[in-house]
Amino acid sequence: MMAAMAGCSDPHGAVRVHETSDSEARRVLERYDWPRRVDDRLGLWVSVGRQRLVGVEGGRVAFEYVCSTAANGVGQAEGSRCTPLGWHEVAERIGDGRPSGAVFRDREFTGEVWSSGSADGRDLILTRILRLRGLESGRNAGPGVDSYDRYIYIHGTPAEERLGRPASAGCIRLSNRDVMAVFERVPSGTPVLITAD
Repeated sequence: MMAAMAGCSDPHGAVRVHETSDSEARRVLERYDWPRRVDDRLGLWVSVGRQRLVGVEGGRVAFEYVCSTAANGVGQAEGSRCTPLGWHEVAERIGDGRPSGAVFRDREFTGEVWSSGSADGRDLILTRILRLRGLESGRNAGPGVDSYDRYIYIHGTPAEERLGRPASAGCIRLSNRDVMAVFERVPSGTPVLITAD
């Protein structure tokens, strides 16, 4: 896994990668009006081109994890199975207190707990869910393009070996350890910017 190649453990046991410098993050994010929209609070930047989820707080990279976005690429349309671009916010936080590997269906814990030895090819939503709401009308909010209605999440996955390359059905996948670490730091209402960069 790419995360294991270059990183160090954080207090939650997740593996952080260190690839995006503070200056690089600022340079990219200023193009998207990040300073005005987020200011010094914590925001999440999902870089489809880099396959990274980056937490930025006070103009500095606070954490960075390898992720996986859609196998179909980027796109806004309902039914496209693409990852939507633009400004979002964390609308719901689901799974607090559940074990790592908890299996969710329709955002409800099924009672099943997945483990790495039980690879059966199912595309499961695991451990934690951060459900996203689009904030740009006609782009990722509203009829035909609504990220919330498309059930776009940040969530854990059984396909951890595929992190670092596009593989999802539209969501942003993280390792189960990493999604737990992000969940602990990210309250409802946290801004999320998804870019093709």
